[in-house]
Amino acid sequence: MDLDTLLRETRDVPDASPAVLSTARAGLDASTGAASLRVAATRRALDRRRKRRVVLGALVGVAASAALVLAPTFDLLGRGPGGTASATETLLRAAEAAGDQQDGWGDAPYWHTVSEYQDPNRDGTVYRRESWQSRDGVGILVDQGVDDGETIGLGTASFPAGDESLTWDELDDLPTDPVELGERLRDGIGEGGDEDHALFVMVGDLLRESPASPELRRALWEVAARIPGITLVGDVTDAIGREGVAVERGDQRYVLDPDDGRLLEETSGLGNPVYRSTLLEHGPADTAPPAPPLPDGCTSYVVC
Repeated sequence: MDLDTLLRETRDVPDASPAVLSTARAGLDASTGAASLRVAATRRALDRRRKRRVVLGALVGVAASAALVLAPTFDLLGRGPGGTASATETLLRAAEAAGDQQDGWGDAPYWHTVSEYQDPNRDGTVYRRESWQSRDGVGILVDQGVDDGETIGLGTASFPAGDESLTWDELDDLPTDPVELGERLRDGIGEGGDEDHALFVMVGDLLRESPASPELRRALWEVAARIPGITLVGDVTDAIGREGVAVERGDQRYVLDPDDGRLLEETSGLGNPVYRSTLLEHGPADTAPPAPPLPDGCTSYVVC
């Protein structure tokens, strides 16, 4: 299961028991959705995608000619008159920096993430959340907002990607060419809503709590840079005082550090307050806390 779906489904249910959580997980794994307060995604028919790919070659030639004509006003990084940086340039800077991040966790048994979140449906309380997602065994979640912060056992790691979820190995197999990756992710978007916005949300989902390689992180930011309608908010400070740059599309905002390619924080929803998740640390781990006993009648942490 993906942890954001667990959070979304349990945020309005105080003090759920381990048995209730385990039962919910079985249903969630069968229909993994996107993260909290996500806008519904849309899927275009595959035959329309094939037609779009057929005309892509012709469009590339036209776009190249247009770029030469417009060069005095807009450069290829998205800067306008006077050289003002755009959301596109910010995302491409982040992409380049992300690709230079240190690798070396390909064989790690766990991916460890620490974050805090604030949910407007819970009176603005800030909760700490820590997870150890397992490549092929039992994962662990300790979330102050779920079951009073008791240790919860999870199934093998899965990561949200639109209307589907990816195993750790499937995540490693995603293409790192931004065009191919964008098409692959769009194929996983369900019906209804704004496909471009859904893709923007998916980029954050796969950067937030997943062991995406530096090359995949680079490609994800490059995918985001190609999405129309993203605007640059500018320099901001996240909830714990780190300086970053914010970009947004609709009600989804990412605060990132374009100099090292890290996603620092995200907010979603309209109004004040909004849902906020702030990433404190993440990285590979060799061990995880002991798993709790299985609830009565359960054969695993996924199936009861």
